[in-house]
Amino acid sequence: MILRLILLLSLSSLATILPQDKPAISDIRSAYESFEYRQAITLSNSFLQNGDSLDKRDVNEVLLMKAVSHYALAEETQTRKCFIDMLKNEKTITLDSAEISPKIVDFFNKVKSDFLEMVPDSKPKEPATQIDPKNDTNNSLELTLLRDRYNIFQSSITKSLLLPGLGHYSLGDKTKGTILAAAYIVNAGALVYYIFDTANKETAYLSETTENSIRSAYSDYNTSYKVRNTLITSFSLLWIYAQTDLLFINNSLYFSVNPSISGISGGGLRAVVTASF
Repeated sequence: MILRLILLLSLSSLATILPQDKPAISDIRSAYESFEYRQAITLSNSFLQNGDSLDKRDVNEVLLMKAVSHYALAEETQTRKCFIDMLKNEKTITLDSAEISPKIVDFFNKVKSDFLEMVPDSKPKEPATQIDPKNDTNNSLELTLLRDRYNIFQSSITKSLLLPGLGHYSLGDKTKGTILAAAYIVNAGALVYYIFDTANKETAYLSETTENSIRSAYSDYNTSYKVRNTLITSFSLLWIYAQTDLLFINNSLYFSVNPSISGISGGGLRAVVTASF
């Protein structure tokens, strides 16, 4: 009995020590082309575990499929990390917009520009006591990209202050932005009309002399006055709602990115994803 137990424990230990079969690139490509992005990412992670012993071209092909899969799932941080790993293997690597979606190519070029700025070709040797340059580079890239996104969000706030809905529209929420802007413009137009209409009817009411004409003129003035005040209230509420929604309620417009990808191809790479922003 003891011997059997020892044998089972030995076999279990041996199973954990022996290397597991890693997926082939064709398996990853098959999952990717079937739009099974999560599976493609899982297979890619397994494939890249032994990255040091792999050909850099194979590694970059897998990283590209993994990056596009993350991008399709709106996982921008993971996409950026894959692009950085590709650039660490080959700084001169480029993506062809004829084979890869222009949106992805633009995003890659932005990451590459930031990466090369942080990691120049002739970089002096760092003292041993300084921060790990790999981590420092990634942190610097994150800060740069976060600063860019903050500037975009800050610009959207300025637009929203000038015209409610314009900030939402610039951040990609075009439906809500259009509705808010249209409602605000219509409300503003009606308010301007009733401001003048109320003033005119007040003048007419004050100029009347007979009892019947005074009652009729007052009724018209009072109706216009109430409509004007209602429009002032709705005008203010629309403006306040737009700013509050942009800053507090719907701030995921800033913290998340939902890209739109279409026609991604290259070495069998193709994906069709539709989303906003």
